[in-house]
Amino acid sequence: MADAAFLGSKLLQEAIYPLNWSLLCLVLGLWCMVRNRRRAAIGLQVAGLALLIVPATGFFAEALMAPLESTYQPRVVDLYEPADLIVVLGGTQAPLRAPRVEAEEVNGARLQMAVRLYRAGKARKIVVSGGPYRIQGERFRAEAEDMRDVLVGLGVPFSAILMEPNSRNTFENAAFTAKLLKERGESKVLLVTSALHMPRAMALFQKQGVEAAAAPCSFLSGARHGPLSGLKPEAIHTLHSEAAIKEYIGRFAYWILGKA
Repeated sequence: MADAAFLGSKLLQEAIYPLNWSLLCLVLGLWCMVRNRRRAAIGLQVAGLALLIVPATGFFAEALMAPLESTYQPRVVDLYEPADLIVVLGGTQAPLRAPRVEAEEVNGARLQMAVRLYRAGKARKIVVSGGPYRIQGERFRAEAEDMRDVLVGLGVPFSAILMEPNSRNTFENAAFTAKLLKERGESKVLLVTSALHMPRAMALFQKQGVEAAAAPCSFLSGARHGPLSGLKPEAIHTLHSEAAIKEYIGRFAYWILGKA
């Protein structure tokens, strides 16, 4: 049942992306053209182009990202209050070759933030949360293992790292980490994830009874677009738009399900 729900969430995720709808509209437009349904073909092609171009503009991506990333502002590391643990969330579970060079999304920015907090003495241990994925050779490995190895390479003692190696999404990050905290008799954490993801992650962790303070990183919004650059379609803006849409839909879905 849990696997079916997980698969369903991934299919829903693909269904909300504008690029997928754009391709569907363009294909249906071609089919209508072949069937001599001129008006429907034109309408579908216009819709397809709009769904392709608009989310690829800087203005659109910025409008989606800014409200999410402004929820928790960036802070100087020294200003964070000490906590029981630093919890850093993984972000990549795609099948990749071993060894993994970057253990989570945005080029390891989350791990860098965790290391800075640890070196500043904000907590004595770091929890890495990320579940299994498949790599070449049909072998499974937990993302938490990759994150641990990178942290050790950055100078964090092996003994200072705790692993949560089973979560496959943000809800499981929160639920499984909350269980680990309960077993240790701890509740106060510094939660590290990307700024775009932080509102959803904080809502889920707080729902699990975790006393979390947000330590966001990987801010993407704030770019100053001129009239031309803001309207120029670029692939990176499409990725940013889709990431923001995923956060809005994900948080709404968790709210509907009573998980956040």
